[in-house]
Amino acid sequence: MLYMSRGRRYETEGKLNYQKVFAVIIAIIVIAMVVMIIKNVFIQREKLNKEYEYFTAFSADKWGVINQDGETVINPSYQEMIVIPDKTKDVFICTYDINEEDGTYKTKALNRKNEEIFTQYDQIQVLENIDENDNIWYEKNVLKVMQNGKYGLIDLNGKKLLDCEYDEISAMKGIENSLLIRKDGYVGLANNAGTILIDVKYSDIKNLGTTYKEGYITTDENGKCGIVSTTKIQILENKYNEIKQVYLGDNYYVVEDGEEKIINQAGETLIDKGFDDIKSSTKRGIIFTQKDLYGEMTTSGDILIEAKYKDLKEAEKNGFEIVPTFTYSNTSSDLGNISKILDALRNQADLYNIPYDGAVMAIDNYAIAESMGRTDKFFKHSIAYKYEDELYETVLKDIEWSVSKSGLINPIAVFDPVDLSGAITTRATLHNITYIKDMMLGIGDRIRIYRSNMVIPKVHDSIDKSGNFNIPTHCPICHQPTTIKKDNDSEVLICTNEYCEGKLLKRLSHAVSKNALNIENLSEKHLKRFIQLGYVKSIKDIYHLEDFKEQIQSLEGFGQKSVEKLLSAIQKSRNTTLTQFLYSLSIPLLGKNASKDISKVCENDFNIFVNVLSNKERKAFTHIDGIGIELAMSMTDYWNKYNLDILDLANEFIFEKEKENSTVDTLQGKSFCITGKLISYSNRAELVKEIESHGGKVVSSVTKKTDYLINNDTESVSSKNKTAKSLGIPVISEVKFKQMIEGEK
Repeated sequence: MLYMSRGRRYETEGKLNYQKVFAVIIAIIVIAMVVMIIKNVFIQREKLNKEYEYFTAFSADKWGVINQDGETVINPSYQEMIVIPDKTKDVFICTYDINEEDGTYKTKALNRKNEEIFTQYDQIQVLENIDENDNIWYEKNVLKVMQNGKYGLIDLNGKKLLDCEYDEISAMKGIENSLLIRKDGYVGLANNAGTILIDVKYSDIKNLGTTYKEGYITTDENGKCGIVSTTKIQILENKYNEIKQVYLGDNYYVVEDGEEKIINQAGETLIDKGFDDIKSSTKRGIIFTQKDLYGEMTTSGDILIEAKYKDLKEAEKNGFEIVPTFTYSNTSSDLGNISKILDALRNQADLYNIPYDGAVMAIDNYAIAESMGRTDKFFKHSIAYKYEDELYETVLKDIEWSVSKSGLINPIAVFDPVDLSGAITTRATLHNITYIKDMMLGIGDRIRIYRSNMVIPKVHDSIDKSGNFNIPTHCPICHQPTTIKKDNDSEVLICTNEYCEGKLLKRLSHAVSKNALNIENLSEKHLKRFIQLGYVKSIKDIYHLEDFKEQIQSLEGFGQKSVEKLLSAIQKSRNTTLTQFLYSLSIPLLGKNASKDISKVCENDFNIFVNVLSNKERKAFTHIDGIGIELAMSMTDYWNKYNLDILDLANEFIFEKEKENSTVDTLQGKSFCITGKLISYSNRAELVKEIESHGGKVVSSVTKKTDYLINNDTESVSSKNKTAKSLGIPVISEVKFKQMIEGEK
């Protein structure tokens, strides 16, 4: 009995132990699951708080967004490329609801949770800017928003910067942090913080120039120019025909009633005559030129130094203010000593805090130096040395790709702001794919930047050499496939789409430019909008924008007055020259000078041009000096492909004769080659100008097509003299040449 009882007790205790073990296991599982849930919560929270960089992604002909880890943030579902204003900010501008018929569309802003933000606005856009080299970027930390048909500004956090009350807001071309704001036909200026710098009351506002500390050129509704500071102070009242961008300290170079003059900030005339051009100011006056010779006068126009010096050393002896000089005494002429001299000069410049990029070594005897003559650009008595450019370290943030009129997709380096000798810059060209590969550039690399010739920012090298960059497989504009081609020894990226909007925009911008058809008031921004709306697909379509007058007047930034002004400028441009017409076509290899030469041969007659090009096959115009077989082939290929379009376009124009020279064309049809030392002319450029002003042409070498060789030493045994005499070409002096242009025998 007792045994049985004890057995049952043991059996019961065993069951209890199993229950305890099972309970512990369950508890462990529950704790593990809780830990995993908590951990996952923290991971997700960490992801939400993590600083990511974002990139556009293209898949199955649609656009989306990924982060730096390659994770999808927004699924590829948008027809147009998504714009990321700042790759470190959780803001993505998406285009949707596109109407193909009228070109209208809607935009919205999303965050990385795919949530729509800034929903109180009808339209959200980035502010695009472009410099003289066609490099495009977005204005920093600012978005243009539309509400009830009017525009305003917000930052990337949604903070309101400008109320939605403006007809248009756009970036001032090539100038960062300067926004043109338009309202009721007038324009003002604001910055990216939303501060109004210049009130909205002018017809136009332009940058005065980077050398001036502040101030913008304003034009009133009567077409008169003045200067207003960014603190809204009227520096010069609006009464001048033109204000030129020449730095003169506190003075200004203006045109008033057709006369050029120098005035002070009070508008008082300082100098109104006695110069051909103004170069810069000095501590005591103004440097001016007359016939390429330098002189100096006071701000009241009194001559300090007559304009008779082309050599700074001689000018200094007569009182000119020039850059300080230092003497390094050593008579040795070996190359090692020259290097010591250059180093000594650089050390002296550093000591006195004088900016420099090179040095010039010249003969110190003026008479001997003068006797050596000069080329068309340089004195022969001097040798210029350039010091290595100073390098500045920064970080490569991105590589952007910009489409040109030829279809080339050019890479642009975007880096952290760097001060290049007083010029803050964030961008530099990378030329082509080979250039990037050779330097092994990569996103996030530490790179070194310099200012080429103290002007153009360039990438010197990559310190990290990661090679971490991607070549776009699709065009950033039309989204069609790209291809890599060889151009000489370099790889270049090309858009394969012949009808790419990016190509079309650049071609049309070129066509309407000053040296081509010269259509005023038709900006690249306007052209881009007209292309998107389907109003313009070719140069010819520009001349039929009248058909869309009512639609254009309803667009933001346009009004009745501005549209009429634009259409008037288009009509005015119908009177053109063959030179301008040919140059406007963007024929590969055909530049302005070659267009002019062809036009002259064709007597500015379009029909003659057509006949020559149609009948000469691939040798058209090769009889003209400077036009080789490559250009001839390019023109022929272009004509064979687009001849019907060219003929149709030509019907829009009235071809006028080129403006006649004020001088008699006594040298019409004659070609000249120049060699040797000049006596009567201060430099070769002056002689070239003289020849061209009388209808002649200057060539670089002596051929059977050359009419005259100008050389004061007619008996010289130089190669050009020998060639000229062997071909029976007259060798004439400057004296004989002057007799020719005066009509003497």
